[in-house]
Amino acid sequence: MTEDEARMIGRALASALIEALVSHVAPKVETKPQPQRSDPKWMPVAKYARSRGYSRATVNAFVAAGMPSVPSGSGCRVDVRAADEWVKSGGAQRARRLDG
Repeated sequence: MTEDEARMIGRALASALIEALVSHVAPKVETKPQPQRSDPKWMPVAKYARSRGYSRATVNAFVAAGMPSVPSGSGCRVDVRAADEWVKSGGAQRARRLDG
């Protein structure tokens, strides 16, 4: 047997061994679904405004009109999902009617 033939046999054996291991181990490995990257639960008013295309003043007016939020330091934080739902359900329209 030549040196080249020995290398080819060695590679074939190594490849077969790797395939056997993968087919034996892979079905047993459980992968957890990766969470989708999403908005955080709470956002400062300025960040929420930027992410949704509003001005800070507009979001502050929404908060004054009842947008879900909590006080935080000198400002407040917006509950992102609840605030989005509030806007979708017409809260923003009601706030704009109250404003002027």
